[in-house]
Amino acid sequence: MGRFDLSHRVVLAPLTRERSFGNVPQPHAILYYQQRATKGGLLIAEATGVSDTAQGYKDTPGIWTKEQVEAWKPIVNGVHAKGGIFFCQIWHVGRVSNHTFQPNGQAPISSTDKPLKPVARANGIDAPTISTPRRLQTNEIPLVINDFRVAARNAIEAGFMCLVHHCFFIPHMSKSPFASSARGGSRVQLQQPQKLVQTSERLCAQTRR
Repeated sequence: MGRFDLSHRVVLAPLTRERSFGNVPQPHAILYYQQRATKGGLLIAEATGVSDTAQGYKDTPGIWTKEQVEAWKPIVNGVHAKGGIFFCQIWHVGRVSNHTFQPNGQAPISSTDKPLKPVARANGIDAPTISTPRRLQTNEIPLVINDFRVAARNAIEAGFMCLVHHCFFIPHMSKSPFASSARGGSRVQLQQPQKLVQTSERLCAQTRR
């Protein structure tokens, strides 16, 4: 067998780094991603929140504000300078959160009001404290979809080439009824995630023109 050249990375799997203070990517991330970039190699960014309700972990980055977009730009440029391909991983944790991560200490939002059972972390000892979520009203669903739409456009402005959806929130929408669904639960639940994906696919297509 021929020698495998490790200097040519094919794909960097995304990690949750938790080093973005105040949900704003920091300058040290430029070096972090550049060190992992190779010509033609694909990098998927760490999980990046679409809104202030999307957070469930300490110091994870976001892409819903102008400040965050501007902070991402030199990081993305650094990867492109190495010839790398950089995708933004936009996410919403849904009920996998704690009220301390939520605006004004409110309950995490989800399609259900049933909390998740705590699961031990990788070290087998610590277990995150997960708050009881608040079930979304039907008329709130478009607001969450718009958060993804804004995040997708912001990712394009920051220079990312495309998007990856990482979302604990969306799968729950196809499993749980909403409290005030006037149009019929399953129909609402399944159509909205589809619109989210279609919107992001259109935005990605625009960047390739």
